[in-house]
Amino acid sequence: MPTRTEPQPSVAPAGAARPRAEGAGGLALLLAWTAIRLLAADGVELRGDEAWAWLLRQHPAPGYVDGPPAVQALLAVGEAIGGRSELALRAPFVLLGALSAALAAIPTRDRELGLLTLATLPTLCFGGLWVGPDAPLLAAWTLGLVAATRGAWLLVGVAVGLAGQASTVGLALLPLLVAARPQALRERGLWLGIGALVVILSPYAIWNVQHELLGWRTELGRLLAPPEGRWRLGVSLLLLGPAAPLLVLWVLIGWRGDPVDRLCWWSSAPVLLLGALWGGEAGFGAVAWVGPSIGLARWGGRWARAGWAAGGVAAVLCLIGLLHLRWPLAALPQDPRDAFAGGRALGESVRAWDIPVAYTDGVSEAGLVAFYGGVDAAPLPGMEAPAQAQLWPTQLVDHALYVRPWGGSAPLPGDALGYTHGPPGVVSAWVNQTDGEGARQVRRWQVYELTRSAAAPDEAP
Repeated sequence: MPTRTEPQPSVAPAGAARPRAEGAGGLALLLAWTAIRLLAADGVELRGDEAWAWLLRQHPAPGYVDGPPAVQALLAVGEAIGGRSELALRAPFVLLGALSAALAAIPTRDRELGLLTLATLPTLCFGGLWVGPDAPLLAAWTLGLVAATRGAWLLVGVAVGLAGQASTVGLALLPLLVAARPQALRERGLWLGIGALVVILSPYAIWNVQHELLGWRTELGRLLAPPEGRWRLGVSLLLLGPAAPLLVLWVLIGWRGDPVDRLCWWSSAPVLLLGALWGGEAGFGAVAWVGPSIGLARWGGRWARAGWAAGGVAAVLCLIGLLHLRWPLAALPQDPRDAFAGGRALGESVRAWDIPVAYTDGVSEAGLVAFYGGVDAAPLPGMEAPAQAQLWPTQLVDHALYVRPWGGSAPLPGDALGYTHGPPGVVSAWVNQTDGEGARQVRRWQVYELTRSAAAPDEAP
């Protein structure tokens, strides 16, 4: 328990009634903040990885080479409600980010601070704008942690199962919470939760067994990438914004707090330590900072005042960044908006060829061509391994397009499959300048028309 010289958790006594209006202001601000983030998400085209995730959704499966199916399930929900648009696809992920912040406020005394701290972390504010596993993983992780602070271990198991459907990394939450509260092993709810977890994860597990563990192998490869611990740790800390010193300090001393603090600490510190020592993608998602964000909002006095100051500065900086995404405010030498440029131009240019099939150099081009061009697109078989398209039945056609990033006069992989081609068409991606000096080219693609004789082999190697 904390001593007089240590930070004191500012929490309501058990059973104490909270004023009805408490947290209402924070909820209103969260709704406004979410509306701004939705507006920013609607202001830029899909990136290649987002479009590829959408293309995978067109082939429903309980698992994918790229990972579990939560991303594709959310894309299906967004498209069913809002149609085929950037905003409709991204909206479920933005809303899950808001849900994460709202959940994180539940165990705190200062709920507005709890909302502010997590919602304005740049790693959540911007990382949660796009299609990907981060938002569903963060929401499920936060739900599991908050449920553990309430002793709702059945809900913990359900939350960890949902986290595992976003990323297998999410399964680490359960042993971390049990390490913080070992007596939970004697509770029936925990074992019921583990049963629920197994049921939720079983479709993905069966799919992996049927496909040589491809999904798990891909995730493990990303997790255990070549060690880059110090570099990744520095980037992770920068993405915390002004709250970084407070959150890091909390990680160093939070284990000395009450049982809720220890749950928050155990859900964070070991993950960060693993990431710092190993590198790769281990321990550097927003999930590692959920516990410290909750813990900071539970401590009063100078901690709370510092948290409000850091959160206020972070909110202003994030707001500037969000506005820049929607309405560019300045000309930057490496503008983040560049990564989202060109997908529509590429798709529309490929569609103008009026050839129904396109093969691509990689998954990003396949997604962009399919989403924006409405063309049947997939990576050329054998180009990328492993790639989900390799699991789809592939019958090479005699007349198709081939799309790749600018490669000069480099030979085409299709040459080995019996295809011939003429000179390429060139598609360029441009970004308008804010200083009135026209547009700036950010990338180029080559589009080839492929033909082959009927005597060429029909199947890809």
